[in-house]
Amino acid sequence: HEESQPESPPLQLQASAHKHTIEGLDPRKKYHVKLLAYNAVGDGYQADQTISTPGCVSVRDRLVPPPPPPNNVQARTNSSSAVFLHWGRPAFTS
Repeated sequence: HEESQPESPPLQLQASAHKHTIEGLDPRKKYHVKLLAYNAVGDGYQADQTISTPGCVSVRDRLVPPPPPPNNVQARTNSSSAVFLHWGRPAFTS
């Protein structure tokens, strides 16, 4: 059971925004993100997402997250005792 963290104050984005990066998060923590639109009538329905940040490893005195998983993994049997795997680069590499 994880300790509950206080909510951060709401962040108002431009109406044209379709993406946003939240920085300064701690490794190996769960974060709950709520997103909603609003207008003069009031708040819209919110979309909720819970996401966990990966752990980090020390590389030459700096913390680096592990790489993301491979993308578009496909498996096909070659025989009764072998499987052929194919995959692409991770979707979010820096």
